Amino acid sequence: MILNNRPISASHQHIVNYSLPGHRPVFANELAIREELTLPGGRPVMVSDPKLMESSGLPGGRPIASNDISDSEPLMGFLD
Repeated sequence: MILNNRPISASHQHIVNYSLPGHRPVFANELAIREELTLPGGRPVMVSDPKLMESSGLPGGRPIASNDISDSEPLMGFLD
């Protein structure tokens, strides 16, 4: 069934299964996940591309800072 006359075209996406509510598909991806680390709620921690550290900032002008800093005050304005 096509809704609102939208076309259906071939995709490069690979469907792993349909385990989500409403029989929605779960797509395969190439994300690397750190198995030994999780966030609250069991959320996974993804491995970042090392090339990100070659940049001086992130989108939105957010700086990349080391975890070992002596003066954290300038970074406090970037907390969400």
